[in-house]
Amino acid sequence: MGKTKRLLGVEFEEMDECMLIHQIPYIDEIYKKYEHLNIPISSLPIAKGIQYSKRQCPQSNDEKIEMKEIPYRNVLGCLSFLAGRTRPDISYAVNIFSQFQNDPGLDHWYGLLKLFGYVNKTKHYKLRLNCRYIDIVGFSDAANRDDRVSMGGQLICLGNAPITWRTFKEKFVDYGSRVYEHGGMYKGNNLVR
Repeated sequence: MGKTKRLLGVEFEEMDECMLIHQIPYIDEIYKKYEHLNIPISSLPIAKGIQYSKRQCPQSNDEKIEMKEIPYRNVLGCLSFLAGRTRPDISYAVNIFSQFQNDPGLDHWYGLLKLFGYVNKTKHYKLRLNCRYIDIVGFSDAANRDDRVSMGGQLICLGNAPITWRTFKEKFVDYGSRVYEHGGMYKGNNLVR
């Protein structure tokens, strides 16, 4: 049977004292499928300072008809597949664009395409799982944007390699950032358990 080299769209490369995991063939496959969309190159998953909102959703019937022709959910699904397996660097951006999947506007679409361009530019990124160092370290953070609903995130590392991560939008509204920070820390602690 041999060693696992590929499983469920994830590639495994065994090195001396570590394992590298990536999805380069999958990224190549989806890029080829959607290259006709003129995907721009980007150096960041989501541009600094840009905020996406419901105000950018289609307002007129013509805009809604135009957006129905765009494969927003298909592209988002492909990027979500990557974010959940080997690309924690795009998890936050995928979460942001997922909030508009039922009624995306052109600004959301162009932002999603830039994220796709970033993924293609950085397709050589690999997660390195080190067999020597097995300390478990967790990170969590939360921030309250202008809508009083916090965005949070957690990252759990084993031997300096991310093994689980997630971003989320809280389900409750509050006014204090300390509440969000403590909530994020509590959820991060539960992930480690």
